Amino acid sequence: MRLMRRLVGNSVLNGRVSHVESKALLNTDLAKYKQPKKIFFVDELTRNAMGKVQKKALRETYDGSFFK
Repeated sequence: MRLMRRLVGNSVLNGRVSHVESKALLNTDLAKYKQPKKIFFVDELTRNAMGKVQKKALRETYDGSFFK
């Protein structure tokens, strides 16, 4: 059985770029098939003690968000 994965993006808004501007930037810089299907705007990304982004925690947070 093959698991279906979708490309999503997590973006931290810092006040310099709006939601609309960030989506427009993706449209101009990335090919359509490389663009995330959904973008989640968050205040901060979950990091471990070394300061690296915890990708597993992000996957668990947004798991199933496409099927709701």
